[in-house]
Amino acid sequence: MGSVLAAAVAQAPAPAPVDNVLRPTAPSCSTTGNYTAGDQYQKNLADLLATMPAAATNNSWFYTGSAGSGADQVFGLIMCFADRNATQCQDCLTRGPASIASSVCPGSRRVDAAYDACVLRYADAPVSGEADDDVAFYVYEATGADVDDPVALDVARSDLMDELARAAAVADMRIANGSAPCAGAAEDVYGMAQCTRDMAPEQCATCLEGYVEKIREVFGDWTGGAIKGYSCYVRYRIGAFDVTLPPAPATPPPAAATPPPAPATPPSSPPPAAATPPPAPATPPSSPPPAAATPPTSPSSPPPATATPPPAPATPPSSPPPAAATPPPAPSTPPTPSSPPPAAATPPPTSPPPAAATPPPAPATPPAPPATQPSSPPPVPVTQPPSSPPTPAAELPSPPPCP
Repeated sequence: MGSVLAAAVAQAPAPAPVDNVLRPTAPSCSTTGNYTAGDQYQKNLADLLATMPAAATNNSWFYTGSAGSGADQVFGLIMCFADRNATQCQDCLTRGPASIASSVCPGSRRVDAAYDACVLRYADAPVSGEADDDVAFYVYEATGADVDDPVALDVARSDLMDELARAAAVADMRIANGSAPCAGAAEDVYGMAQCTRDMAPEQCATCLEGYVEKIREVFGDWTGGAIKGYSCYVRYRIGAFDVTLPPAPATPPPAAATPPPAPATPPSSPPPAAATPPPAPATPPSSPPPAAATPPTSPSSPPPATATPPPAPATPPSSPPPAAATPPPAPSTPPTPSSPPPAAATPPPTSPPPAAATPPPAPATPPAPPATQPSSPPPVPVTQPPSSPPTPAAELPSPPPCP
């Protein structure tokens, strides 16, 4: 179909229609398996076409989607050409879908329509990601520029368009434009290459390279020309022309609004964490008191231990000379397990009183400690609590009978 159409247009170049939005140039409309009025396919198609204008506007002038399910599901695609301005693009996005099914291709289940400012496709099978390298139409443009060397034009044009085809294939928007000097021409040669954004880089490159090859065959020494298809588009001319890049998608802002809720969650969790520490500090204060209570107990136990030695020195008060002799037996007493039991038995009844009672005799024996160095440690701790009353001194006579 493409080659036949190309020949026809080449033989008789004609100006574009007055309203080339409502009437696309040479649309491709299927003629078999058409839908009938009122069936589910028509309803799904109407739903899809109704969503296309807004969806494409919010997505940088490009949209691909579907409506319905099963055998009646409809798939569609629409995109603006980059050499048209925003007003022309929006007009095509709005009026193209509104008239295609009713007046251009009524009843067709598959339609490919290339307008002056946009391309529109829909079918009962996926159209996204499938390259269609068929040529919709050729555009011959007489710029009025004088070219002294047609060969130089061909070289400059081919080199430029080859470069743009490679660049567009890997660009995010699948668009590339630029210019190059042309020997023998007063102005540079400008060019543009574009693919629908659903195409993979390899598919886009293949489609554009095929179109670039056609430029030399079809346009010869024409100073301007374009090849429009349903998946790719190339254009060149001596002298500049406008290229309008699609605006950024309108969808990112909502995505950016999502993060704020996330930060809101962390502030709530820290308070509970901070609430937990207070109980922890409350526990330490309670534990120290018990610890402080323990020390008093430990001092009380030493007195009973020191209380055992005093009974031995208690003998000296009655007879100082024997006191010196007594120390030797004292070392022998520790080995015998019999003497400690009595001493330990004495403290239980009234451990505090005996402890306090023993100290008084200690002050009376200061002269003896120098004579017996080993036994001096016990008297020293006894000397520190000299606050005991003399009353217990009356009980001292009882110890002598023990030995």
